[in-house]
Amino acid sequence: MQVPSKKTLKIAMLQVPVKPEVPANIQWIKENGSNTSDVLILPEMWNCPYENEAMQKAVSYQEQSIAALQELSLKNQQVVVGGSIPYQEGNTIYNMCFIFDKGSEITHYAKMHLMTFQGQKVYSEKEVFTPGNTFVTFSVKGVKMGVLLCYDIRFPEPSRLLALEDIQCLCLPAAFNCHSRKKHWEILLRTRALENEIFVCGVNPSYTYHTYQSDGHSMLVNPDGQILQEMNESPGLCETEINLSQISKLRWRMPFYEIRRSDLYELKEKKK
Repeated sequence: MQVPSKKTLKIAMLQVPVKPEVPANIQWIKENGSNTSDVLILPEMWNCPYENEAMQKAVSYQEQSIAALQELSLKNQQVVVGGSIPYQEGNTIYNMCFIFDKGSEITHYAKMHLMTFQGQKVYSEKEVFTPGNTFVTFSVKGVKMGVLLCYDIRFPEPSRLLALEDIQCLCLPAAFNCHSRKKHWEILLRTRALENEIFVCGVNPSYTYHTYQSDGHSMLVNPDGQILQEMNESPGLCETEINLSQISKLRWRMPFYEIRRSDLYELKEKKK
């Protein structure tokens, strides 16, 4: 495992107050996304409510949404991890995150694990989206970063695979609802940071009144699983500087990657 030399990076989290009207959400990020950070991270589905009908309709605004992210990256001269939007290619719709560096697209990521919930009501993202199959990484001022989307964080394998590719920070645009945020949000972010010894930044929409309600609390966690910054329910932007030397210090003290027994991480039937 490579570890970063002493370096700092400023990360901005943008909690968008998602409205039913896509143009209003596009205008909001244009008016409120200005900052001086090295990287800006938006929430999942920042341009429309997290409701299947609304997400299907928002496809018609995909070009305007992408252009707004590109303009923001160019204006701020920074990397923008553009949350996610519904994005259609042919007859297929993806839950897609576009990433720009100073106005140029450098990569994009389609959500791999589509949420399914079975309770009094049954809900599935598969009614709208097709899952992606490709991991992506990118660099911000020489710092290697990875991206996952919302429900992806519930599975340990994706973040571990990205960590094995030497990312130092995981970006997680998300749209956890009020109930699941209170139960699982902090636990999952802190666990993924701690077990991989990386920074993890999860960004949620601010408190919104729709069928699907989110309530903010975007969070930046250090490699020791400690919360560096947590926002409240309100819309807005929060900037935090991280020191990448924390990773090398922690990995020297707690050398998880040297102790891992990857030779054993496959179940095999015992011979009788």
